[in-house]
Amino acid sequence: MHILFVGDLLRKEGVVEVARRQKYHIDVVASATEALQVIDKKDVDVVVSDVLLPRTDGYTLCRMIRNRRNAGHIPVILCSSFLTRKQCNTFAKENGAFAFYNISDPERLFQGIKQAASQNATNAMQKRPEQAEKAYNEDVIRHISSCIQDNAESKEAKKLLQYTHWVYQKTIENALGVPYRLFYADNKYDFMGHQVKTLLGVTAEELTHNMFLDMVQGYQIIDPHVDITDPDEYDKAFRAGELERYQMDIHIKTMSGEEKWLSDCALPIREEKTGTVVGSMGILQDITVRKQNEEQLEFRIAMEQIVSTISKKFLHLEGDEIDDAINETLKMLGEFSGVDRTFIFLIHDDRKTISNTHEWVKPGVSSRKDQMQNIPVNKTLWIMKGLHQGKAVVINNLEDKREKPYDGLYFFDIKSMLSVPLMADNKLDGFLGLDFIETSTSWEKEDVLLMHTIADIIVGSIKRKKAEKEKKEIYSQLLQAQKMEAVGSLAGGVAHDFNNLLTIITGHSQLLMKKDKDGNFSKPLENILDAADRAKRLTRQLLLFSRKHSSDFKSTSLNTIIAKMDDMLTRAAGENIELRTTLTKDLWSVTADQTNIEQILLNLIVNARDAMPDGGEIEISTTNISKNRLPEKIVAPQKSDHVCMTVRDNGTGIPEHIRDKVFDPFFTTKHTDKGTGLGLSVVYGIVKEHNGWIFVNSGEQQGTTFDIYLPRSDQESESEDLSSIDQYPPGYDRCVLLIEDDSNVLDLTVNILESNGYRVLQASDKATAENIFKKHKEDIDCVLCDVVLKKTSGVAVVKSFLPMKPELPVVFMSGYVKDRFNFDKFEKEFLFLQKPFTIQGLLQKVSAAIPE
Repeated sequence: MHILFVGDLLRKEGVVEVARRQKYHIDVVASATEALQVIDKKDVDVVVSDVLLPRTDGYTLCRMIRNRRNAGHIPVILCSSFLTRKQCNTFAKENGAFAFYNISDPERLFQGIKQAASQNATNAMQKRPEQAEKAYNEDVIRHISSCIQDNAESKEAKKLLQYTHWVYQKTIENALGVPYRLFYADNKYDFMGHQVKTLLGVTAEELTHNMFLDMVQGYQIIDPHVDITDPDEYDKAFRAGELERYQMDIHIKTMSGEEKWLSDCALPIREEKTGTVVGSMGILQDITVRKQNEEQLEFRIAMEQIVSTISKKFLHLEGDEIDDAINETLKMLGEFSGVDRTFIFLIHDDRKTISNTHEWVKPGVSSRKDQMQNIPVNKTLWIMKGLHQGKAVVINNLEDKREKPYDGLYFFDIKSMLSVPLMADNKLDGFLGLDFIETSTSWEKEDVLLMHTIADIIVGSIKRKKAEKEKKEIYSQLLQAQKMEAVGSLAGGVAHDFNNLLTIITGHSQLLMKKDKDGNFSKPLENILDAADRAKRLTRQLLLFSRKHSSDFKSTSLNTIIAKMDDMLTRAAGENIELRTTLTKDLWSVTADQTNIEQILLNLIVNARDAMPDGGEIEISTTNISKNRLPEKIVAPQKSDHVCMTVRDNGTGIPEHIRDKVFDPFFTTKHTDKGTGLGLSVVYGIVKEHNGWIFVNSGEQQGTTFDIYLPRSDQESESEDLSSIDQYPPGYDRCVLLIEDDSNVLDLTVNILESNGYRVLQASDKATAENIFKKHKEDIDCVLCDVVLKKTSGVAVVKSFLPMKPELPVVFMSGYVKDRFNFDKFEKEFLFLQKPFTIQGLLQKVSAAIPE
């Protein structure tokens, strides 16, 4: 068994020696700290501790062991040569000990050790509320004091004195401040709490009264019972025995140079016979934080008064009234702070220059405002860097900063300066500042706080003025957006109806081509199909404009798209503008949506046209760019080959200060009846959707160049041959239920399907379709249904069929795009046919839907 003995008393009383004779494995330590170190390193079976330990007690050690994760199971036995089991056993168990024994009965003690080790026995500690440490120490003190009272008549007076001293020390350690006792005869402390080391930076043994007096910077009498105002007179009155207490706040500077405020509360020590005051006994407390709080409170009250006054000045002000209020505010701030000058600098719209817009100077100080105009921002980077981060720039003494960036301040004889940013929406608009021209100063945190508060008031007023202007602009944009939304909805509806018409035109033209065996009408029919194809692309552009177009990415050539659009782009540019194309032969393919690329070209051509009201030139060019020739501005995890499409004009160009905004939605330099501010933002969105990059290079009267980089496709470009109508998948007498409310589209679709071997059951409304399906559901191999029907939805009609025939193949068709509809509740796979469709496209969809 491994026993850990804690406390010198156990060695002195022979307990340790008895354990050695009985061949126990033992460790002996003097303090609780050493005991915990042994427990952490070794396997201990039982801890036996004296109640009285250096700087703590056995009860506290027991609680430490109980709370230790790796030692909570170890039984603890407490013992004493002075206290009795009757007095201490219950209190010991309440603190988690196994038992308490008096070491005058070693036989019983060792019986308890064996019992504790064999049972691995511990007792649960009484739970104590939070902040209970002081209360617990008081419990220990009361317990020991009670035991001393019970043994007051004992002959062991020496031990009684030892315990009395222990109780006194315990009380001192739990005092709220630093207790002391000073005798005036030799002007020395005969007692000083050990906490003085933390308070003053010197130990209790090192501190003398004269040393303490040398630290004193000043006194403040706080005794409410006296009218004395002089600290020396107050001290004399106390020493003369005229006062019953001593209450003084003392300002000191510690040995380390730290300044503190102490509260000194003391009572007189009187000579027993004569009553003469021979010393004092009191407590020193650190009240630095309290003093700081009081000073901050006084400053805050004054600050709140000036802030309240300034805030009222800016209520309901507009225009020049705000400038007048700012000037009055600078005057109030300058007089309150006692500075030589207060000022405001604002950054110009070009973000390149800054000017002193408002200023107040103390009488006798020269104004600097006229000399502080249109200063380049790059010459004030030393101050702007901190301000951009929302921080104050503080210079207490310019003499400490004899560096080039501060030359401007030397020129104006500025000695000290404090500036805070004027931030609006996380953007630096300028700064508010104070400076001293005649003297230096040390700016306090309170000064910075006041400046930030007033800066917020000022910038809030400036922001409010700007907000009113922006509100009007936003309202105008909202009206424009609503108008665009209405036009978009109209365009979407027109595109849907137009797609139905194109379906009829395309389908009948292809049927005629099929019947024209001799080719007598092949050329006119090809022209009709080509015109229908161009009309199809126009409707896709309408759908793109209305945001009802889903992208159709294919491998394609930009040269082909540009060539097909030549006539349209020429018309868009206008008669007084020459449009040229320079297209690279063997141009690489790109994966793109043709309609989107057309939209890019159309928007850029219109934008260039508006920049050349008197005519000019526009050039569209393409070129292959290998990955090692890509501009450094293109940042990608892995660079690849790209195709570059460039649109260049020689128009008025784009000023530098707005160049970064050209892709912002609603940003436009045109009159409201000329532009929406959406053209270039749509271009930017399309390019990003294609994983591409767009760059603009322009200057005033230097023209504008847009370079668009799109990744090279790994596949050859695809081409659609609308005249390829010789081969269609045959119907093999399969039955199709066709539901279409447009009679012309219905007739065309029936004609196409029946001429290719399908049997067709046709319906133009919900009731007819349901009756046909109920009668012929076993014969129907596929349903081909328009999504939008009169007074109902094709999806709802088809959904009613599924309980009767769950495996029913379904093809939906529409002039709208698939993304317009919500098919989430249609829990079945289906195919979608986009109108206008070709004969081949229709037959391929139907054939794909019907299982072989």
